[in-house]
Amino acid sequence: MLFFAALLVLIHTGCNEDSFSQVVEIDIPQHQPLTVLNGHFSTSDKTFSLLVSSSRGILDTAAFGLPKNAAVTLLKDGVPVTDFSWKEESFKYASTSFTGFGQTGALYRLEVSVPGMPPAYAEQTMPAPVEIQRAEVKPDGAISADGDRVDGLTVDIKDPAGVENYYAVQLLVRDTVVSPPDTFAYEYRVFLDTNDPLVSYAENQLLIFSDASFEGKTASLNFYSYDQLDRQKMVLRLYALTREGYLYLRSKEDYENANGNPFAEPVTVFSNVEGGYGIFMVSAATEKIINP
Repeated sequence: MLFFAALLVLIHTGCNEDSFSQVVEIDIPQHQPLTVLNGHFSTSDKTFSLLVSSSRGILDTAAFGLPKNAAVTLLKDGVPVTDFSWKEESFKYASTSFTGFGQTGALYRLEVSVPGMPPAYAEQTMPAPVEIQRAEVKPDGAISADGDRVDGLTVDIKDPAGVENYYAVQLLVRDTVVSPPDTFAYEYRVFLDTNDPLVSYAENQLLIFSDASFEGKTASLNFYSYDQLDRQKMVLRLYALTREGYLYLRSKEDYENANGNPFAEPVTVFSNVEGGYGIFMVSAATEKIINP
């Protein structure tokens, strides 16, 4: 009888709502704000721009703002080559082109100092540009992932041997409009897609890939677009990326795809900034005109 009484007490307490929950208090360490950078400097740029911000703690409720009084300097092989200034219209720091940017093998170092935060810096070695051997549009020459007949684009590049190489491809429409007495130039990006599982999407309509499957050989890459590629004046741009730049673009796309998905694995965006967070990347660009 005593056994059954004890069993009833156990069942009653075991079914209590509090028995299935536990409160654990966690002391969250105080966050030390650090500088956050985001800048991609390419040989195709006419102006170099850099986003400078600061990290925030998970419980930080202060209004978000961008520092306007940072000291930003770019160095080449240890020698300062240009300073950046705050631009209110873009909310970024910017500098116009300067002589000598893009030298293959040069070490570029970006130094940023924001009052009240530790100094931050990042370094990148400029890769060698890679020639586009062929860029050929094939009207209705490709099948999309949805099974539609679309315009195809075949691109051949000769990969330098003996070193890991990373690339990004971007297709641009570039033309002029004449409205006497003025002539206006315009440019915009065309969305490219591919059925190649070794090619990944990235920001700014970039498609990125490494030479892991064609190291030291000529690669023939196939892309497609729902735009009519044979009826526009276009330019194909090939970026030779650094490994850090490739890892950032790849991880950022993975992060965007996983964000808000409760079934996805958490993704940490790659950072190469010492004393802070973010990315500083350089690239060597080559272009080939299509449909002149």
